[in-house]
Amino acid sequence: MPTLLFFYLLGHVVNLVLTRLATGSAHTLSPGTAADLVILPWSLGIYSLLTCVFIAASGWYRDAHGREIAGFRVPWPTPDTAVSGVGSAMMLTSIPLMFSLREVSIPVILLMMRGGALCMAPLVDLAYGRRIRWWSAVALLLVAAALLVALLRRDTGFRLSALAWTAIALYNLGYLLRIIVMTRVAKRGDVVQTRQYFVEEKVIAMPLSMLALASIVAVGPNGHPDGFAGLLDIDWTIYLSVVVFAVGASLTFTSVLAAVILLGAQENSYCVPLERAGGLLSGFIAAWFIHWIWNQPAPTLAEVQGAVLLLAAMLLLLIVPRDNVPRFSRARS
Repeated sequence: MPTLLFFYLLGHVVNLVLTRLATGSAHTLSPGTAADLVILPWSLGIYSLLTCVFIAASGWYRDAHGREIAGFRVPWPTPDTAVSGVGSAMMLTSIPLMFSLREVSIPVILLMMRGGALCMAPLVDLAYGRRIRWWSAVALLLVAAALLVALLRRDTGFRLSALAWTAIALYNLGYLLRIIVMTRVAKRGDVVQTRQYFVEEKVIAMPLSMLALASIVAVGPNGHPDGFAGLLDIDWTIYLSVVVFAVGASLTFTSVLAAVILLGAQENSYCVPLERAGGLLSGFIAAWFIHWIWNQPAPTLAEVQGAVLLLAAMLLLLIVPRDNVPRFSRARS
């Protein structure tokens, strides 16, 4: 788990920094415009393409339910995984949209978007009769404390744009749908069920999220003046092409690792704080990196204090329960 979490954190930092670069000036990180945001659906398209390549190359598609279409076996979601796919699409739509908004720092974006998951985790565990161990409860409290420290000490309070609040609401509602389905059908420590869930969810999430994000960028509030035609009006320099590809690639990498962490057999009150803390900590690292390289505002003292609490929660979950939590069962042949 430590190695898995390290690579998850690293991939998340890369994705956050590159998303900021791709939606604004590479040197000044000036506020994104409608013209800047048109690259978001393209990066999500690359993510979808690379995810399909991963599913095919890894052979995970064999574990999914399927149907014969034109002589080919195509992965086909169940009603449960279809619902989770809708939730995942809501999250995939809101994530790049939020990180493109310059009005909010990366740490605050992550805190606002991911705080809701911490409230959902123990409630879903209790609803499905899953035991919440003491280390999971303590980690939940530590991550919740980090959220409160960073948010309550903001000079601007909770003042955000309507688009930002919409993205936050979409993200948390989507997460709720996912965590309920995960708990019902996939969190059993079985590698095959993990692969099955991942593939079937993506079948719905990828096309739906691309359509939703393209619609928001093209014709939504503050959309491109040329509508959908504006999505093709991009000056594809080598630099921009590489950055956009890297955004999609890093999102693919982190999405696979996040699924493995969240679909572990442990209770949600263990998996969610571990994954949330890793994602939040990566936001602080990305913010410092942008500050050092591009001289943007550094994280506040409250945000740094929150990062310390997050690191404590991660260490607790990595060290204390090492020999006390369920492990994945071997894959069925």
